[in-house]
Amino acid sequence: LRSLLEFESGSNDPMAAFLTIFMIGVVLAEVQSGVPADFSAYRMIVPSFIQKMLLGVVLGITWGKIMVWLFNKIDFEYDGLYYVLGIAAVILSYGGTELMQGNGFMSVYVTGLVMGNSKFIYRNGVGRFSDGIAWLMQVVLFGMLGLLVKPNLLLKIWWQGLTIAMILML
Repeated sequence: LRSLLEFESGSNDPMAAFLTIFMIGVVLAEVQSGVPADFSAYRMIVPSFIQKMLLGVVLGITWGKIMVWLFNKIDFEYDGLYYVLGIAAVILSYGGTELMQGNGFMSVYVTGLVMGNSKFIYRNGVGRFSDGIAWLMQVVLFGMLGLLVKPNLLLKIWWQGLTIAMILML
């Protein structure tokens, strides 16, 4: 069940990011032109989605195999540089895929899957380092979301939040 949940959440985020960016583009086009978008604006979503996701998967597999090869071929004198190479793998996978008009989020996810299922030097250390960075980013994200809260509004809407939480729990 854990693997299935990780797969669902990892593949869901790139798709949500794609749809959000696509819809922001449609809305901005409407605002700039002053004319509501017709169906033709939305027709491009399917081919664009297929292109970006397919490129993200293919390039993610490619980047993952390249990085595994690099980890096994490079012999750093200082072990800490393998963790820097792990960060470079993420940046290269995302940035390179975005430059090629693919989905960088999907590419990073697939690169991680390929690397996580391959044997390479410092695999366990890089995995633990990545987990630590992921936790740190979650703390930063929720800290930033907390900064958006206006305390004076909490007293007015606390019951709505409580109601929504109860419904979601049930």
